[in-house]
Amino acid sequence: MPKKTVNGKRVVFRESFPAGEFYDLPQKWAGADELEFPEWVAVMSRFIESWEFKGDPTDVKAWEALDAFKEVTPIGREINQFVIGLLADAKN
Repeated sequence: MPKKTVNGKRVVFRESFPAGEFYDLPQKWAGADELEFPEWVAVMSRFIESWEFKGDPTDVKAWEALDAFKEVTPIGREINQFVIGLLADAKN
């Protein structure tokens, strides 16, 4: 599984995105910058399999406890790079 270290904690990204469950994810990811924080977390957390931070990555409260510049911003950047890589690999 793809892994990154953010502020000393490991973040593991999903390897598989079954279309039946994630068909809308590319569109939601593309518009994530326009979302309110809880909706943004709902989109971004779909890319995360697990992390070493406290709490569940799907829980807004877990994200609220993270540092905005040392953790949330780098996680968002890593997700963006991860998705860009997925999209690049998907080209024929």
